[in-house]
Amino acid sequence: MGSEMCIRDRYDAINKISKICKKYGRPLIMATENLESLHNQNIPSKNDIISLGHSMEVNSDIIMLSEETAISSRWKKIFNWLSNFINSTKKNKQPKFSNEIFNPIEVGFYRTAIGALFLFCAVKFRGGNITLFNENTRLYSLIGFLNASIPFTLLPYGLITLPSNIGVIILSANPFLALILAHFFTLDEKLSIRKVIGSIIGFSGVVFAVGMEVLVSDLNSLISALAIYIGASSYVISNLIIRRISHLPSDMVTMNTLFWGSIWLLPLVLIYGNLQNIEFSSIPVFAIIYLGVIPTGLAFSLRQVLIRNAGSTFMMQVGYILSLIHI
Repeated sequence: MGSEMCIRDRYDAINKISKICKKYGRPLIMATENLESLHNQNIPSKNDIISLGHSMEVNSDIIMLSEETAISSRWKKIFNWLSNFINSTKKNKQPKFSNEIFNPIEVGFYRTAIGALFLFCAVKFRGGNITLFNENTRLYSLIGFLNASIPFTLLPYGLITLPSNIGVIILSANPFLALILAHFFTLDEKLSIRKVIGSIIGFSGVVFAVGMEVLVSDLNSLISALAIYIGASSYVISNLIIRRISHLPSDMVTMNTLFWGSIWLLPLVLIYGNLQNIEFSSIPVFAIIYLGVIPTGLAFSLRQVLIRNAGSTFMMQVGYILSLIHI
């Protein structure tokens, strides 16, 4: 590459080649000049760290060392440092399968629309009545806004910027909000010492298991943290509203709320979406279909059943399970 093109075009060429490799399922190898600064010093240079970070960002399959380990007496230390760097970066790197070609608003719209279409087919298959406009339309619209439109856009936006451990800790704080709101807006989910102590223990366990880095250091991180909290809080509010119609079939309610969620997101997609320049590839498209069918269509239907049978406060305890998945 160094002999075939101008040096100022190299960065763009690397990005272009990496996208082509991922599109056609070819391995991407970053070879030579990765940690040359460790020849004569104990820590790598800033340039080497940034270069390695970029190699991870473009999802390199192999990072190859050459002179760093072939002729250097520090070869073992260099190898161990690179191994630790890769493992640490992978742990804090967010999955971006769907975000490779879709921005957060597009992700929210497509998964909501796919989820609604999937449940439409499910309701038709079981012979249910499909009525998009009835006496519950206002509730469906409000739930769709709180349960799909807000979290499906704000959560991906926040998690693109923040490390996953901070995101998990923010999400696990929502049971406290659920406890307070349920106390005032429901008849059978009142506050108790037992519930408060249980939530405190659960939240403390998440902080201990995931990490203590709960503080954000700059304005962008603060905005991302607020986006995650607002998106997750909208789930809490929507849970309380869902209880009012939880006696209805779960697939029909979820289909209607997702339908209205996609309606809310449609203007944003038309304004901020990149509909004309999408480069389709199999992995991001499969990821967005999976998001629409499994975590949206099926999971949201099961969520309504849990809210009906166990209550909205219990439903929000799922935030503590996320820490186990993260680990």
